[in-house]
Amino acid sequence: MPGRLAPGLARLALRELNSAQPAIGSFTELWAGLTGVCFVKQRPCVTICGLKEEGRAIMTARLKTYAPIVFSLVAAAVFLDSLRYKFTNAVETQVIFGRLDAWAASFGAGGLFAQTGLFSQYVIGSAELVASTLFLLGLFPTLRRLQTLAALIAVAVMSGAVCFHLFTPLGIDPNNDGGGLFAMAVAVWLGSLALLIFRRETLFSILGGIRHAILPGMDRGPSSHVAGTRARPV
Repeated sequence: MPGRLAPGLARLALRELNSAQPAIGSFTELWAGLTGVCFVKQRPCVTICGLKEEGRAIMTARLKTYAPIVFSLVAAAVFLDSLRYKFTNAVETQVIFGRLDAWAASFGAGGLFAQTGLFSQYVIGSAELVASTLFLLGLFPTLRRLQTLAALIAVAVMSGAVCFHLFTPLGIDPNNDGGGLFAMAVAVWLGSLALLIFRRETLFSILGGIRHAILPGMDRGPSSHVAGTRARPV
């Protein structure tokens, strides 16, 4: 008798388990909706990827917002700090521009870096003053485009500075400060390049405006010339 009862009880338990599967499925779906954890074929699948992607998106948005602000402050501080040497004709400035002018004189361009030369300390300092002013004005949301123009000026100035440090007798440590001046020039140069890449749409808009101002006739297509001609009688 017990031998016959055991198979019957097993079949009954199996039938009850099968009938309870819809309830179990609905419970697991509810649990997955509340906690984000679903159990499929007894394997936990944590849907945390969505939260990670959302976190990355928030961090990227904050980086895009605050990184240009931080860099603008740093670049403006570097430029403004250098002006106290250039505009006061400090000894360090005399050494740097003296070496550059002697190097230029070696191939017949003496006076190029002198105090009245094309690339004098006052000319370079004025460009840095303009760039730092534009960086600071660009902190206002309505003047954000000025940061791109400031970065463009900074790239032009710092490209020359980095090249002069690397490819002339000036060297990377002209003031015996461990190369600090060269390191700041490289940092501002790279940061300005990154800002131009980040704001490339604004950069193209600025360059397009400059091109339109210098070459207004470039916007005219062939149709404009055709429209201005009159048909001659045959």
